[in-house]
Amino acid sequence: MVKKYCSSRVAGELGQGGVSMLHTKWFKYFFCCMYVLNFIIGIGLVVVAVLIYPHLPQKIPTHWNGAAQIDGWGSKINIFLPGFLPFLGALFHPHIIDQQFQVGSRANSNFRLFALAGMIVLWLAAAFLMWIMYRYAGR
Repeated sequence: MVKKYCSSRVAGELGQGGVSMLHTKWFKYFFCCMYVLNFIIGIGLVVVAVLIYPHLPQKIPTHWNGAAQIDGWGSKINIFLPGFLPFLGALFHPHIIDQQFQVGSRANSNFRLFALAGMIVLWLAAAFLMWIMYRYAGR
């Protein structure tokens, strides 16, 4: 089994008709798990926003200039906006990708990798924005 997997993986990467690692069921399963994790993180950030909302002042920072100085303020309801960033990952639903690109094609696999990177960037951006809004809310 391992030998068969390794040989087909190498053949796929060399373009000799095998199946590359990105076309395996493992990769598709991993992508689906990351997609579910995307929603769990989004729900978690919204829950955190609900918990810290009562402790925020009426105005919180919403924008910073290049020198990291606050130059935009908004209502404390803006604390919920970063929590919804991960839900943009819904644009990367596996079935949507499969409709756009042939299943098992290199374009399909490449777009799935791009989608995974995009989801991770959205998670980090959302968490950072929420932390920075909360941290600077007292100023």
